[in-house]
Amino acid sequence: MRSFFPWAMIVSICLLGCSENYRDSRTLCIDWYNRGLNNMNNPEREFKNAIKCDATFSSSYYWLGYHFCRVKRIRESLEYFEKYLQVVDKNDPQEKSRIKTAGYFVKEMQSGNTDYNSIMEKSMSME
Repeated sequence: MRSFFPWAMIVSICLLGCSENYRDSRTLCIDWYNRGLNNMNNPEREFKNAIKCDATFSSSYYWLGYHFCRVKRIRESLEYFEKYLQVVDKNDPQEKSRIKTAGYFVKEMQSGNTDYNSIMEKSMSME
């Protein structure tokens, strides 16, 4: 007899996404976030689902900004880096480096530099 339990659970999470029943579930948010980190070639769906679960989970905004810059979707990159800078806890010492990097990405893209490698190289040399 075949067991459908794991598939049923996966399908319900995918179908429900982050419905109202799961909105307060930090566990589901972190699960989506970790899936995004494990799929950095195309993490859009995972990070957006993490944001749906918890709109204050700033790391998802940061990594979406990073991803969109890398794939040359500059408008979206700016949007997510700016949202990250709005949402992030600026007193969190673990976010200090990312806050600086996100600010630098925004500044560079607004000034016309949209080359991910160039921005990364410059931002690394500033540290």
